[in-house]
Amino acid sequence: MGLTGLGGYQAKLSESAIEDLKKREEVVDVVQDRFGTLDVDDDPPVNINVAPDAPWNLQRLSSTAPPDPNANPKALTYTYRRPEVAGLAAKPVHVYILDTGIITTHEEFQGRQVFQGPNYSQDQQNHHDIHGHGTHVAGTVGGNQCGVARDPGVCITAIKVATGRDNRAVRLSAVTRGLEWVLEQRQANPEIPTIINMSLRFSPGDDALDQFVDKIVDEGVHVVVSAGNRKQDASTQSPARAQGALAVGASTIKDGFWRSSNFGPKVAIFAPGADIMSAGIKTPAERVPDSGTSMATPLVAGTIAWLIQQEGNRSPQAMLRRLQELADASGRVVTGVPTNTTNRLIWNGVQ
Repeated sequence: MGLTGLGGYQAKLSESAIEDLKKREEVVDVVQDRFGTLDVDDDPPVNINVAPDAPWNLQRLSSTAPPDPNANPKALTYTYRRPEVAGLAAKPVHVYILDTGIITTHEEFQGRQVFQGPNYSQDQQNHHDIHGHGTHVAGTVGGNQCGVARDPGVCITAIKVATGRDNRAVRLSAVTRGLEWVLEQRQANPEIPTIINMSLRFSPGDDALDQFVDKIVDEGVHVVVSAGNRKQDASTQSPARAQGALAVGASTIKDGFWRSSNFGPKVAIFAPGADIMSAGIKTPAERVPDSGTSMATPLVAGTIAWLIQQEGNRSPQAMLRRLQELADASGRVVTGVPTNTTNRLIWNGVQ
């Protein structure tokens, strides 16, 4: 069949006929017919999942504007919005929380993959959470009502490293053993993205913890840590000062700098951390407020888990850049941030 104006022809030919044609002076070339593809958008549709009974920090995460400055931060009447690509909710992501343990029977965790891992704390009689700090943190990471990463593929594991009976209840050896255990799980299942949340601090001089953190980050693990509540430079405490750690500062419902948050160049991003509602431990239905960079950190850890499910895993360095890109795109900043401190407020990209 002739191709008008192009001087070409379409034909079914034997191998010998093709070779004969190629030898003819008037034939420029003989090209085999083949299939191409249409340049259409085959990406699955993105839906916006809306939860109208959320704490204020989740509304702040999913909005470019702060809540009403006169709003009640302890109410559970805020709206959490998150983009959701169909079919990705079951993608596995492991989140390990090194803390006081988790009350896994709380209704925030019903139907979820929330487990008790090893107990390296001084309290070997109670493997569950008797303080409440770890349960509150876990609720923000992935609770049914108060959590960021609510999808079924997110697996949360408690590694008990602290009793929480007093502020000195965290042994360095317990934390390093917990990190070693996570590293073993990571090496046994390298295909599963892994996140560590550490809402804790040690005074200067604990170089071993910094080295452990950097080693784990080199393995591709996302390590999210609290910047600290000492009103000082975050580089004065570990693990916030570790090179590979993603240190989180705390903001208020008015987008202000939380009064006790640490600051400085080691703070990678800010997240809501004042009067944060999450799971309590007195009853399976209790939600309680708490404040600190400890409460801001799991919001970032949960956001990373959600981003991994929606966009795929990245290196820890690339994930930080992604978080900062989103924060920059929102145009949001925190007022009253000390000088020489990154001023970025976390955002999940919902317009």
